[in-house]
Amino acid sequence: MEGIEVQSNFFRGASTAEDRVGRLLASQVADWLKFHGGGIRNIHRDYCDIALFHLERHFVYSQVGDWGPMHLAEFKQLAEAGSSECRVLSTRESFIDWLAGRSNGELNGDHLENQWLQGNQRISIGQLRREVAALQNMAPTGLAPE
Repeated sequence: MEGIEVQSNFFRGASTAEDRVGRLLASQVADWLKFHGGGIRNIHRDYCDIALFHLERHFVYSQVGDWGPMHLAEFKQLAEAGSSECRVLSTRESFIDWLAGRSNGELNGDHLENQWLQGNQRISIGQLRREVAALQNMAPTGLAPE
């Protein structure tokens, strides 16, 4: 795999609520998750946030607490029950398709009825960009060995 090519406008000002993740960043995040393992999330006591994981060959978007990621079966159960805060995607391509279409507002939870969840320790496009850039600096020849 070749290294990530950072676009010139990559670190421009803060994204708006309408900005979409896009396929390039979504594919970089997918590679980050597979390479890094632990996920993109905040870590502290009690409710931690919305997180992205690569877990047991699946990509997961879900709420997590300080207990860390649950087992894949538990995430699947949440997703199948219709939780808007849980997605389990079985392929890299389906994850990229899903994440690429998300807006900063959606990632922020602006659409949720529960106001406590809106903007409460959410993932943002800026955070995704920072994580990808940090990993690129650690692995200048590419995100993951082939």
